[in-house]
Amino acid sequence: MSIRALVLFFLCGVLLHCTFAQQKPSAPTQHGYKLQQVRFVGSHYAHDALLKASRLNIGSDVSAQDFQTAASTLSQSGAFSEVKYRFNGAEAEYQLIDNPNLVSCRFENLV
Repeated sequence: MSIRALVLFFLCGVLLHCTFAQQKPSAPTQHGYKLQQVRFVGSHYAHDALLKASRLNIGSDVSAQDFQTAASTLSQSGAFSEVKYRFNGAEAEYQLIDNPNLVSCRFENLV
């Protein structure tokens, strides 16, 4: 093998290691995990509004119960006909289906 091939092989290994190292969930804290990211899929509502409604805070310590509580809060809002979630400790993804029976309030249809 040439030196160039060895250097290329080494760099590929380093890049792969760095990629997988970044994807590991954060280490458990005293109260659970440090929340790094929350994704909302399937809804037309703004991400910031959904995050505020879920009462989850990026960077805070969370537990499995906090993710369940956020799902219950979103579900009980009436804005969604279905709420599912999954998490790996540091990241959460909520799959939402907007409630088709809601009518947005506009000046024209305000009683």
